[in-house]
Amino acid sequence: MRKNVYIIDEFKGMPELGSEHDVGREDSSQDFGIEKMEYANLTEGSEALVNSMLKWEADHPDEKNFIIIAGPSGSGKDTLIKEIAHSPDEETHLSLDRYYLGSELQKRRQGRVNFSIPEALDQERIQDDIEKINNAQVGDVVEVPLYSMSHSKRVGQERLHVRRRIIIEGVYALNQVHQDTPFKIYVDARPDTLLERKLHRDAEERGIHPDLVKKRFQENVLPATEEFVVPQKELASIVIHNDTGVDEKKE
Repeated sequence: MRKNVYIIDEFKGMPELGSEHDVGREDSSQDFGIEKMEYANLTEGSEALVNSMLKWEADHPDEKNFIIIAGPSGSGKDTLIKEIAHSPDEETHLSLDRYYLGSELQKRRQGRVNFSIPEALDQERIQDDIEKINNAQVGDVVEVPLYSMSHSKRVGQERLHVRRRIIIEGVYALNQVHQDTPFKIYVDARPDTLLERKLHRDAEERGIHPDLVKKRFQENVLPATEEFVVPQKELASIVIHNDTGVDEKKE
């Protein structure tokens, strides 16, 4: 029997993506009969994604639908979630920002503090919580970490209600969430766009001096993005470019 093919839309004519990095994970999207698609902007990508998600959910009424969204800081992951989200009562949103290791713990483990590398997150706890969500029934509750960005440490636990649609988002989500799903999304943006958005968010909204924002971007964020984040494109079933339009200024 032929598998249902969830084609997100016709190919948008974007250049073929490639990477010299080996991310060490196989792409399982073909197991679900989904073709890799690429979109020139967030509006087109989000509209096509919603249509595909609804069709998949109608064809799989008894299964949880995992949507995994990765991409550089400032690429527009949060904005994409707002575009595709329906209702908090119908969806579980898990941000991997909850799993950062605090500054002191990073110093003890790695000898330095760098929030831009994969080792800055608690990979073991991520896997444990994803397994709990997988095994839970819709309506169950799973406890997840509560992280304080202002204090750079974990400050407790929070109850997360498990819904049928589960959106997991993080810079390294495609590499750190080992979940079979047809919806593996990578949100992309050029380095100059990422820096512009970080300046708007960190300097204008958080009061960090622009020179410090630029220094951190050049020394930490950009090298980690090129080495660890960009290779995740190879794991994505959907790549959405987001340099202009609905998400010009913010993540």
